[in-house]
Order: sequence, then structure tokens, then C-alpha cells
Amino acid sequence: MFEVKNCKNLKDIRKSIDVLDDKIVQLLAKRSLYVQEAAKFKKSLQEIKDANRLKEILESKNELAVKYGVASTLIHDLYKIILAHFVKEEQEEFENQKNNPKTVKIAIIGDYNEKVTAHISIEQAFSLSYSKTQIDVDFSWIDTRRVNIKHLKKFDAIWCAPSSPYQSMQGVLNAINFARTNNVPFLGTCAGYQYTAIEFARNELDYENAEHQEVNKDASMPLFTILPSITEEKEADVFLSNNSFLKKIYNKQHIKEEFEGNYVLNSKYAHIFNNSAMTLVAMNKNKEVKALEIKENRFFIATAFQPERSALKDKSHCLIEHFISCAYEYKLLNKQS
Repeated sequence: MFEVKNCKNLKDIRKSIDVLDDKIVQLLAKRSLYVQEAAKFKKSLQEIKDANRLKEILESKNELAVKYGVASTLIHDLYKIILAHFVKEEQEEFENQKNNPKTVKIAIIGDYNEKVTAHISIEQAFSLSYSKTQIDVDFSWIDTRRVNIKHLKKFDAIWCAPSSPYQSMQGVLNAINFARTNNVPFLGTCAGYQYTAIEFARNELDYENAEHQEVNKDASMPLFTILPSITEEKEADVFLSNNSFLKKIYNKQHIKEEFEGNYVLNSKYAHIFNNSAMTLVAMNKNKEVKALEIKENRFFIATAFQPERSALKDKSHCLIEHFISCAYEYKLLNKQS
């Protein structure tokens, strides 16, 4: 049923076992997150310790032991310990959720301006998301000239906001690089999307001259260029790639989103992302790139459109909800470590 890797010596065998043990621990950590989520659906502590459910789990795992040729006594004893631990953990989480509402800290990288619609919309979007996520967002605007990596480590997620040129392009790039290389949940919208691509091109793909035409009109490698034909604000059709994380979040391929601005990824350089960790995952009808993601990260998505504008219609947005939920998972994992 299972094939054992051809090992040449005891060292190879131990190395293979270590790999399996690592996967087991990862799966237990993931199980812990689901257990904590289950707590919010329970109405009482007694409901958590459901004797019938525990019996059902033990019986099903014994059946799996027989199926896979593992000693049933081992699986039975092991799962009794696992279930006892997770029942206690779920009860603690139940009490914790009752007494301590869920919160996350999110850093918004951008030069805040109350006259910028997107800036006001982000704050409203966080409030509207609560009805779906039951997570309070404690957000802080961080001036691009004051980006400090040590300070960013205190946050559960980072959002690179619209409205450029930024006061400090380097500050923005540093924040994006920190999120990307440390697997911190990250969302970039509009200008945030543009500078996310530039950061990756420079620091991961070694295109040091990758620039934004907005900042340098004579750039030797203008990764983003202006299209005068694009109107300042509009709603447009966007088509998501089949296997993208973005499509999984929306649960559909064709979406409509709102845009502001007229800079696009220069089609001349789109090929540099081929076979890289950063995937171009959304296009408009003109085949212009409208979103990118790094699937290897827990949440690293940047969009040319502005999902935060859904708040102007008093609607919560699925992408922002998912972003907040991932921030909370990241917070929990940090607590465990």
C-alpha cells in the first residue's frame, strides 16, 4: 500500500522518518486551528465534550488502522490522548471567545489622506467585515517615510494602500519585502499592487532597473506605464485564472470590480514572472494583468482593482474577509510558537 524510500543506511531512514514527523506535527497544528474555529459554533462547554462524537471518532480511526495495516491499539491509545487534548483546547477557546472577542492588528502602509476615497473605504471595509468574520480589526496607518521593520513585526497582517506616488517608495518596498519573505498575510490594492510587482522584480528576479513610469518617465525598464485611454474611475470585468487562490476565494471566474487610476503592467515585461513564485492571476478583456499572487505564502495577493470600494455600497467584500481571517490564523500560530 505504501512504498518505502530506498534508503542506503540508517541515516537515510532517520531522515525520512524526520520528514514524516514534521508533516504529522504540521497536520496537528492545522487540526488545532479547526478545533478553535469549532468552538464558536458550540453553545456550551458540555456540547464540546460530546461522548457520542468522541466514540464515533475512535471507531472510525480503528477502521482506518485496519485499512492501512497499523496496530489498532496504537491508533486507539494515540487518539484518546489527541482527543483529550483537543477537547480541553476547544473548551479553553470557548471560554476565551466568550470573554475575549477576536482581534487582529493590521498595518496599512500608505500616506493617509482623508480626501482619498480608497483610504476612507478601507476603514469602512474593516467594520463591515465583522458581521462575516466576527473579528475586530485594530488597524494603524503607517506613513511610508516611517516604515520600520521592527515595528511591523507587531502586526498580524499588512495592507499596502492605494494613492501614489508615495512619500517614500523605498519604505513601501521594504514593507512589501518584509511581508513576502516572512510569510505575513499581505494585501496590496491599486498602487499597492503595482509596487508589489516592482518589489518582486527587483529583489527576487534581479531586475534592479524595474521602475514605475509615474516616478521616472525615462526609466530604462518601466514595469508600469500609463494608458491615457483608461478613465480615472470605473467598474470593469475581470477574469480569474482557474487554479488561482483568488478564484478559490471568489468561488467564480468572472467578477466585476472597481478601479481608479490609469497605470498598467507593461505587457513587454509580463514574461519576467513566468515560472516564478509570483503568478499573474487576473486579466481584463484587453488581456491586461489585474492581479497577482504568491500561492506558496499563506496570503499574498495584490490587485489592480480596489475591493475596499465595496464599502461605499455598504457591502462586505470576500477578499477582505479572507485577508482578515488569515491574519487571525497567523496570530494564533504565532501564539503557539
